[in-house]
Amino acid sequence: MTTEVTFSYGTNPHLRPARVGAENELPFAVRRGDVSFNNVRDALHAFGCARELERVLGRPVAVAVKHGRPVGTGTGDGGFRAAVSTDPEAAENSWVAWTGVVDGELAAAVARTELDGLAAPAFDATAWAILRSANRRLRLLEIRRAPETDAPSRRSWYLGVTLEEPADLALFRSHPLRIGGSELDDPSARAAALMAMVVVRHTPARAAVAATAEHTVAVVGAACSEREVARRLGDALPGASQADLTVAGSVSFRDPTSLEALARGGVTRLVQPDPTPPAFAEEATRLGTELIVTGRRLICR
Repeated sequence: MTTEVTFSYGTNPHLRPARVGAENELPFAVRRGDVSFNNVRDALHAFGCARELERVLGRPVAVAVKHGRPVGTGTGDGGFRAAVSTDPEAAENSWVAWTGVVDGELAAAVARTELDGLAAPAFDATAWAILRSANRRLRLLEIRRAPETDAPSRRSWYLGVTLEEPADLALFRSHPLRIGGSELDDPSARAAALMAMVVVRHTPARAAVAATAEHTVAVVGAACSEREVARRLGDALPGASQADLTVAGSVSFRDPTSLEALARGGVTRLVQPDPTPPAFAEEATRLGTELIVTGRRLICR
């Protein structure tokens, strides 16, 4: 039983040495390539986000993570291609997690893509045969599925202090999403809102995510103003030609000009943690943007 892996350095080369450990057995095994401390961080981040999405959406999910930030997600048969297509430049040399079994078709797609690595719970024989001959850079992690529990989130901090708080999954699975006084009951709209909400919770800084029911369209995370986040997200979106996009932010949007930037990008629904000011709600009505109020913030720390 392996409980610890050591590395020559950690996040940066001067941080020597580094380790990844677990109280019991490590939940992953390296199946191909030499992995670094940062590789493990990105692989576990990607798989954790993908597993949450799988649990709330009920289908296999792919998530691409680079430098600690989700850069794309996708579900179902086209999930891998959608995850690496949200932001192709950012997805290059990223880590992708897939919650299903990696088969020959997926392995062939992975072999054609410039990735740092792929993390999944299982690989079938055809996939192994393809991936063994893939580029030498590709790393493979086999990750054990977490049990179906809502265990508290724990994080070690300064001088060994451990921070603990309840898990968020109850919000994503059963918390009502409302437009005005009515519960959101459109399955596709609800799936798009959940997709955006889960991904934004895994994106550091002030973040915003645009999604459909099947995949993310853009992910923006930056330590900047609300208006700048909205502008960056609007610029990254395909425009009104691909309307019916849902956006979730880590905190509420309150500036009416933010709505204009998002509407130009094709956003028709905005997930808001808090009730919005009257002027913002009036602008949303004018632009035809539905406001989905959850009553809970989704800040990632």
